[in-house]
Amino acid sequence: MRTTRALAVAAAAVGAVGLAAPAASAWADPTNIVAMPSVIPRGGHLTVTVDGTSCQTPGSKITSPAFPDTNLHQISGGSTASGTAVIHKHARPGAYDITAHCGGKTLTRPAAFTVIHGGVRGG
Repeated sequence: MRTTRALAVAAAAVGAVGLAAPAASAWADPTNIVAMPSVIPRGGHLTVTVDGTSCQTPGSKITSPAFPDTNLHQISGGSTASGTAVIHKHARPGAYDITAHCGGKTLTRPAAFTVIHGGVRGG
């Protein structure tokens, strides 16, 4: 009888953990930040993609000392959002972090892109 109760309690605990795992992953948004191009001159346009459904909500944005706060927009057909930032003309050369602010959660990608000397030239 005790063995049966112990097995029932163990099975219930395993079931509860199994059900909690998917819910926990939903709270992990945002999950990834990609910046393209990874090396960019001052004044250049940087496209940033952020994975996570919470980043598709109004008010979601990306921030960095190298560019103004930039809103994210939903990419149709998935759980990804994107924004295009213009690098400050006075940005110092070097590596910069990007932080995504989505649905009350944040994710920072250290050294997500590098600003180089020079500026954008038409051609």
